[in-house]
Amino acid sequence: MTIFENIAYGLRVKKFSSREIQEKVKWALDLLQLNGMEDRSPSQLSGGQQQRVAIARVLVNEPQVLLFDEPLSNLDAKLRVYMRGEIRGLQEKLKTTTIYVTHDQEEAMSISDIMVLVNQGKIEQIGTPLEIYKRPKTEFAAEFIGLTNFVNAKITEVSENRVKLSLFGIELTAQRTDQFEVDETVQVIFRPEMIHLSGPKGKTIGGKVLEVAFLGPITRYTIELEDGGILTLDDQNPGTFHQRGSKVDLEIDEDSLHIQRHQKGPNSPPGKSRYPENLRKTQDPTLSLFDPIFLREFTHILSEEDSALSLIDHFPLADAWPLLSASVKHHPCNPPYKGKA
Repeated sequence: MTIFENIAYGLRVKKFSSREIQEKVKWALDLLQLNGMEDRSPSQLSGGQQQRVAIARVLVNEPQVLLFDEPLSNLDAKLRVYMRGEIRGLQEKLKTTTIYVTHDQEEAMSISDIMVLVNQGKIEQIGTPLEIYKRPKTEFAAEFIGLTNFVNAKITEVSENRVKLSLFGIELTAQRTDQFEVDETVQVIFRPEMIHLSGPKGKTIGGKVLEVAFLGPITRYTIELEDGGILTLDDQNPGTFHQRGSKVDLEIDEDSLHIQRHQKGPNSPPGKSRYPENLRKTQDPTLSLFDPIFLREFTHILSEEDSALSLIDHFPLADAWPLLSASVKHHPCNPPYKGKA
């Protein structure tokens, strides 16, 4: 079966005329930059080109919502990066709501307008990639999306918008995110890039380098603190390297600190977002992808926004597709095909 016949297969099943099939396939070939390849067989194409053929075969059928389930899992690392850019560009060009299921955190963050983070069928957090990365609502969310440092601290002062913390023997200030009380012990979350190597001064922490890993644009250090604690630090574009055993002084970016109470369950109450508040209000420790309340509010998002939505999960979602497909069945977004290309 040639590339042309591959793309046209669904149209032939639906009994479209030859003229309509020619127009639609030509439109898809132009859109996905497959011109001149219509007479080739799939085995003559690269992995990325084969993925574009699969997308073209879907688009000619004028879907109201695009559903992707791990579409790049069989590609090598460089091609995955290239193809996710292609998919994101296609979504923005067509203005078609896209649901994208992946286990790859970087892929989800780079493609999505909004992410649904799922753990064993339960929704951990819904929000923008930046919100989930900077303000994770659960320990799972913090650990699953990138490397994270978790540290206990005691609150020493509470004001209207800020709190002061006793952390590593120094006092730091962080944004207030809840009704905290003085002397309450909280969990402080901060990413490795939020710690900086510094000369000794007022608010620095002393430590010793345990491990060094050069990763190209960053050098990743594992630091043992004077009190025995361990932190991970990413030094961006390093000019010098600290060897194992070196003494170092660390400075934490106070504006990047995220504090929350210790959690006993897998989920926590949602925060604010620019996305529909109804969906956020449905979050609770028992909410899953299979709950009618989630599907109803999920449909509301799709009706209001032509967005790229990622479901980033820890379990197979094959059983959820019939429910998700039913929930978006009547989504009123415009079909991508507008007529003759």
